[in-house]
Amino acid sequence: MQKIIISSIFVLCFANLFSQDTCQIRTSPHYQNLKIINAEKVKCIAQNRPRPSLFFTFGIWCYPCRLHAKGAYDFAKEHNLNFYVVLIENDKEKNYRILKAIDFWEDIDKNINILLVSNEYSSRPRAKNKKFLTEITPPEFENIDDMSKYILVNNLGKVKMVTSYKDFGEDDWRDDSGILARKILPLVK
Repeated sequence: MQKIIISSIFVLCFANLFSQDTCQIRTSPHYQNLKIINAEKVKCIAQNRPRPSLFFTFGIWCYPCRLHAKGAYDFAKEHNLNFYVVLIENDKEKNYRILKAIDFWEDIDKNINILLVSNEYSSRPRAKNKKFLTEITPPEFENIDDMSKYILVNNLGKVKMVTSYKDFGEDDWRDDSGILARKILPLVK
């Protein structure tokens, strides 16, 4: 049993390192644990993982993001998904919003996977978010540049879902369990 556990840990660590090397993901020069990504890197990360990946767009200044954070994390863990937080911030030294976001997520899980959208899109969060979403959102989904989005990517690197505030429908926007059950769960079963 102990050999199985050790082997599993080794395989998971190797797979994570392999996917980062394969995708040529660079680390932020200002934050050693943050990987810099764009839409293609997101697809590559998911493509090199054994199960679907759920990416959650986040800004510490975004109230719905903070409200939905724990639900997003719990849903991913409950359904055995790879989970990544995607920060929409400017990659600059001592960005207090990045530091606060890291603290926020590390209170939920010390080993959380946090990604930072590349400044190649823009240094301004709103413009960066809009350009990133334009690239990642397939044509069959309406592209709305809001935050607190769920981006589901299968292990072939295909984007299966990009949610928006419209997906809440008649549900209370403060409770994301309905959107997860209707939009994401059917795609991961």
